[in-house]
Amino acid sequence: MSDFFTSFKQRLSAREPRTILLTINVTVFLLFTILKILLATSGGSGTFAAALFWFDNIFSFRTDFSFFLTHPWTIITSIFTHYTFEHIFFNMLMFYFTSEMFVYFFGSRKLVWVYLLGGITGNLLELLAGFLISGGAHPISIIGASGSVMAIFMAVALYKPQLKVKLFGIFEVKIIYLAAFYFLWDFTRIGINDGIAHFAHLGGALIGFLSSRHVQSPSNILNRTDALWKSLTQRKSGLKKPVQGKRPVSDDVYNANKKAKQDRVDAILDKISRHGYEGLTAEEKDFLFNQSNRR
Repeated sequence: MSDFFTSFKQRLSAREPRTILLTINVTVFLLFTILKILLATSGGSGTFAAALFWFDNIFSFRTDFSFFLTHPWTIITSIFTHYTFEHIFFNMLMFYFTSEMFVYFFGSRKLVWVYLLGGITGNLLELLAGFLISGGAHPISIIGASGSVMAIFMAVALYKPQLKVKLFGIFEVKIIYLAAFYFLWDFTRIGINDGIAHFAHLGGALIGFLSSRHVQSPSNILNRTDALWKSLTQRKSGLKKPVQGKRPVSDDVYNANKKAKQDRVDAILDKISRHGYEGLTAEEKDFLFNQSNRR
């Protein structure tokens, strides 16, 4: 357990996107939980009741155009918000496993973009669906990272459909079959009032699909978003990142090192295909993580 927390602190200190996203979700949940406890133990204090009302207005997204116009930030804050332990537990459990695979195949920087785009698109699709189906007469509140997690999961599944994962650590199945099951389940339950934002999931699936297309092309949605962000931030700062010199090595040494690393990556990927991602050792997972961050 101490090794886990040590590794977690190191990744948080290094501003590793996966750890930061997880930390934000947990922090928001803890803040809400503390407010609920304070309200319950204070006998329904008006102060804490007002605080909870304020919290909900700040963090939850509503499928109401007038609310969205006056609270536009909620399209982002809501995708980091969970009100029940079950909700955050299952979302973050799914995020933990799928994001690790995503980071290897796509890189850690793109994880932020697919998370944000998946959640935002899911919220917008819920807003649009509510307007088209009922004319916006029955607005609902949307919270949770489900759309974001679906985007991450679908991106991996569609990019590497032959990748095998283990269900409950026992049953081996191709990830694309799981993706198809989740997509069809959400699609067939559209219109059913079960308290689940199925349109948000489908919006996330759409971003996952777009993220998996032409991954190395500048036209890829994640590459476009990253390029736009870099352009905006560089223009704002007016500065260019300094290029740090590296000690030159011969072509033979460079190519030999590159081949050795690639051979090991291939061997680990082969192990994943045979035994699933959870069949890797901690050292092998760290190696994949470090290689993905160099992309």
